[in-house]
Amino acid sequence: MGYIYLVYISRSKKVLFILLLIIIFIPLNLYAGGKKEDRIPEALSLVEQRQYNDAILILTEIMKTSPDQFTEAQKLIQKISIARDNYNKLYEKLIILLDPPRGESIDEESAYTIIREMEALDSNPNKAAVAAFSQAKKSIVFAVDDRTYANIMKIAADHINNKEYPEAIDTYFGGFELHKDLFVEKNYGNIASDQVLDYQNTILTTAKDFLDLYSTVLDASKIYSDIIQSGLISEIERGYSDYSLIMLETGSKWRILKSNAAKLDVLKNLNQKEDESDIPYISIKKVLTVGRSGSAFQEGIAGVISTVWDENQENISSLIMSRLEELYKEAIFNFEDSSFAASRNILLDAVRTAVIVVDVIKLRGDKIYLGNDLVVHDNGLDSIFTELPDLLFAQAVVQFAALYTDMSLQSENINSLVKTIDAAGVINDLKVARSGLDDIRVILSGFDTAILDFQNKKIVSTNPEMDLTLINETLTELKDNKSLLEEKLFIAEVRAEERILTLRIRPERIIVENSGESIITAEAFIDGIEETINGLVLKVMRPDQAVLLLNDTKTDLEKAEIGLEDIINSLDTNNPLEKSDVSISTLLEAASELVVLITKKYGKIEQLLNSAKILNDEADDVLSLGNLRLDEAYSKFYREDFDGARKKYYEAESLFLKSLEFREDEKVRNLLTQELTKLDSDITVSLNRQIVREVRSFITRGKDFYNLQEFIKAEQIFQQAQERFKVTNVESNPEIENWLIKIKRALEATSGREIALTDPLYHDIISILNLVQEEFDKGKTVLKSGNKEQANIHFNEAIKNIELIKTPFPRNFKASVMYLQILEYTQQDAFRIFFKSMYDSAVKNIDDDPKTADDDLLALYEINSDYPGIKTAVYRSGVSTGRIIPPPAQVDLKRATQLYNQASTIVNTDNRAEFPIALAYLEEAIQINSDFDAAALLMDKIRTSTGVVSQVVMSSSDTQQLRYAESLYIEGRYLEANIIINQLWAISDNRKSSKLNDLKTKVEARL
Repeated sequence: MGYIYLVYISRSKKVLFILLLIIIFIPLNLYAGGKKEDRIPEALSLVEQRQYNDAILILTEIMKTSPDQFTEAQKLIQKISIARDNYNKLYEKLIILLDPPRGESIDEESAYTIIREMEALDSNPNKAAVAAFSQAKKSIVFAVDDRTYANIMKIAADHINNKEYPEAIDTYFGGFELHKDLFVEKNYGNIASDQVLDYQNTILTTAKDFLDLYSTVLDASKIYSDIIQSGLISEIERGYSDYSLIMLETGSKWRILKSNAAKLDVLKNLNQKEDESDIPYISIKKVLTVGRSGSAFQEGIAGVISTVWDENQENISSLIMSRLEELYKEAIFNFEDSSFAASRNILLDAVRTAVIVVDVIKLRGDKIYLGNDLVVHDNGLDSIFTELPDLLFAQAVVQFAALYTDMSLQSENINSLVKTIDAAGVINDLKVARSGLDDIRVILSGFDTAILDFQNKKIVSTNPEMDLTLINETLTELKDNKSLLEEKLFIAEVRAEERILTLRIRPERIIVENSGESIITAEAFIDGIEETINGLVLKVMRPDQAVLLLNDTKTDLEKAEIGLEDIINSLDTNNPLEKSDVSISTLLEAASELVVLITKKYGKIEQLLNSAKILNDEADDVLSLGNLRLDEAYSKFYREDFDGARKKYYEAESLFLKSLEFREDEKVRNLLTQELTKLDSDITVSLNRQIVREVRSFITRGKDFYNLQEFIKAEQIFQQAQERFKVTNVESNPEIENWLIKIKRALEATSGREIALTDPLYHDIISILNLVQEEFDKGKTVLKSGNKEQANIHFNEAIKNIELIKTPFPRNFKASVMYLQILEYTQQDAFRIFFKSMYDSAVKNIDDDPKTADDDLLALYEINSDYPGIKTAVYRSGVSTGRIIPPPAQVDLKRATQLYNQASTIVNTDNRAEFPIALAYLEEAIQINSDFDAAALLMDKIRTSTGVVSQVVMSSSDTQQLRYAESLYIEGRYLEANIIINQLWAISDNRKSSKLNDLKTKVEARL
């Protein structure tokens, strides 16, 4: 037969042990299986490895099955408790750091340090802690790395602006390991990791090679600059060879960097998962290499190299172009001064200089062109030459040099003929012959007259000894030159016709080319362009402007088409000049091609007009529906259906914002910021009056439930009041918050005494309680029959079942009471002593451990409510735990009355500027005396005043951004949503928006 021994163990706030430990002596034959395995070393090893969860399971089993090792197991549990307590303290510090006071930012560096300390304390915390710890770690590490990245980009930008290019590259080197932890954690695989490392090593090696080359580039540029400014053309040609080799080597570094950055981008796209918007570890490497798209200046390592390249190339290009212009002007001056030989010599130098200009431009192109296969192609250089004014000028110099050379030779030949043939009027005509084709025709006419004159002289000559050799040679030379000049005239006439045709086609070609830009602009209006509205960058669509631009473009193209057809139809195809010359035929083909191109552009314009019409129709439809919802909002407002009016208002606002997604409209934005803002204010004020009354009703009901100690129902009512109050007030209601604090304290005091219906173990625990009662009743029945041994079996079984309940639910009130009832029935004499000891201990611990004392006193009160002093003790413990609220002291009541009187004075004088002060007085008064009805009435009166209601004025662009953040939250893109929310939160007036507050709370809960 077993015996029951009573042992009382006090509890602490940190570690919960079983209040009453029942040690039952069981005969040795129950352990007939032999000595159990000693698992204390195994548990100790797990504790040393910080595998606390596994260690607790073993120690719990040891305490149940091996009473002789109970003390050792208990010491190890205490050691675990201390470690867990330190872990929890660090976790509390982390939570505080992650939720700084309003207006302050998170101290992410300290948070990062705490996270590392937590990892060192517990290698395997519980699942909930692991999840929270992991998320906190990710967020903090991400934020620290992201800030480091932003700082690197800023410092590097400062270096670039100060032309400190090596320093800028060194700065970029510091960012290549950012977000590595996140990349490793997501496990993209060894192949991806190796490729990233390979591309990074290539980038870093290339960048370091450029740093070694940097001083050589500067020296080469300086040397060649000096040569251009002071050297002969032969020295300039030789100097270019050395300079170009250095620049080509520099360009190869740039191409390697661009190629590997593109490979990083491809690698990111291949490995990016569906639920990811980016792989920062890879993306940042690309940005550090080639810079950010859309940057106002060249950045990244490649950008630095490109800047160095451009600065040196622009300097050389400028110098060589200046030299070319000087030579060209000097040659023309000599030509106009009739210094034809000097002009031709200078033109030869100009042509050689133009060749170098072309080489410099090609050298610039060597860096620019990068193909889709990530390799630079020489045949791609031609695509950029036509866009370079320097190249066009160099080509013009070459062309005009040939033209002026021919003209100078022609002029010299004609001058020579003039000196030989004494024909009247020819010299005067030749003075102006150089200006155009008509003058050349006059010269040729003069040649004809001169030739005829010499022929007549030869015929009439009667002197047979006359030496006609010179005359014959001269005539032959004149005939030959006449043929040559006629040929040149023919060519000149063709070129003149070509020039005229070119001039006629040029304006039509410009219209067609400009139409391309207009169509691109219109397409951008339709697809959306970024604009800054109220300080925010938004993507807006302007289909209405696109329609205007497209219609104007279409009109211009129609005029150009008519002009081109006139050109084609006006040319005389029988004219041998126009019929035979390839360049004129080419121009005619170009005109025809322009007509075909115009037809194609018509198709594109019609396509875009259709797209614009769809957007305009969508915008009109949504806008019309928004106006309808706005009318409904006004209707409901006038019928005093304020909740309905608010709903329709939000629907109208959403539709107006939706219309802006289809078409940017200043009138709609004004509607949102002016009329809708006023309507929202009117609705809020009216709805607030209604809500204040409802909230007061909730508070009254909640207080009633609290007084009945139905704390869960009271909490539900006050939470409803809180939510209703937030509809029109961003700030929380201090009265409600105060009650929720009291209720929370009361719930904490009573939590665990009753098992909730929603608890997964509810039905199991109820079944065990029923078994306890059943075994207790059986024991009493058997004991009455005189069978004490069998009765003790039932009593012990009941106590074992109580222990099963007390393990997961140590505060279960029914189990505690039933245990005392069993003791009272089975050990009457000992129970009276135990009852007094337990009562005295509980009374003693009311101040130090009120929850435990309250549990014990309520259980004892259930056994004997008449026990001397127990009612007073129960009241004291109830006050200490918050289960009972004591009435305020007289001095406090007096203070509450004073506060009420001060508030009344403000209200009675209608000093609305001080209404918030009056409200604060009344909130403090009600906090002192929760039953101060007059104060509550006056407080509600103030809250229904229009001067106290929180007014929300968000710009249309801010509202649009808030809408976008909501969509990001729904898609699970919490970090992106949080960025937009923080931007909006930075504007103090926006913090009054309940929608912004709600979304901020939701997003922060996810981070």
